[in-house]
Amino acid sequence: YPRIDWRVVPSAKPNHKSWEQPEVKAVLGQKIATWFCQGALEWVDPRLPKPVIIEPKGAVPKKGPDKYRDIADAREGNKSLADWGVRMHTWQELADALTPCAVVWGHDLKDGYHIAVLSGCTGELVWGWGVTGLRVVYPEDPEFDHEVTEDGQLAGNRDPQVRFVFGWRLHVGCWPWDCCQTCDKACNGMEFDGCCCRWAVAHFGQKTAGSPLNCVVLCLLRHGAMRGPAKGERRGASRRSLLG
Repeated sequence: YPRIDWRVVPSAKPNHKSWEQPEVKAVLGQKIATWFCQGALEWVDPRLPKPVIIEPKGAVPKKGPDKYRDIADAREGNKSLADWGVRMHTWQELADALTPCAVVWGHDLKDGYHIAVLSGCTGELVWGWGVTGLRVVYPEDPEFDHEVTEDGQLAGNRDPQVRFVFGWRLHVGCWPWDCCQTCDKACNGMEFDGCCCRWAVAHFGQKTAGSPLNCVVLCLLRHGAMRGPAKGERRGASRRSLLG
């Protein structure tokens, strides 16, 4: 990341009200669990320092079976990042900047921003303790958390519960226990339902500086603006191209 400064005073803002809806948590909780298993999110032990900036979580409606899109308000963290200076206007310029096999295409780019991995303290793969999978806990298991009513009686909830499985796994650059607290992974994180975690990738709210998604999106925006500028604007100098 082209970091221009480092925030010294921590920032911890509350999550947006849109995240506190039970239906939202039920839908997006599955996706967040997937990010933990993939390594996009790293669990931070309560005994360790929290990320410098705790980003507020939220959710917005979206089309499709998921119904909601998970968002994180990264405006505080973005103040410390410089704008990406590369400017591309056509697909040809994008292609000229790539080497053979530089981009791997997939059928679904809904999580494309997660391929911009943060390098951590060392930029190398290191072993650390983290989430390695999920397991289901049923009502007859001793670990099942039974809901208790106001009068002290057990509620009738019998739905299976999901638990994280922890173990040794590879991390990029560092993991929370050996982090020097001066890398990008130590800068931004989230806190929800008693769980604190930090980002190991550039998520949708951050300036995706240098990421393939940033390159493709800006290229498309500028190409479209050159072909169809707004009324009163010259071709190729539209505000929609982010150049005006």
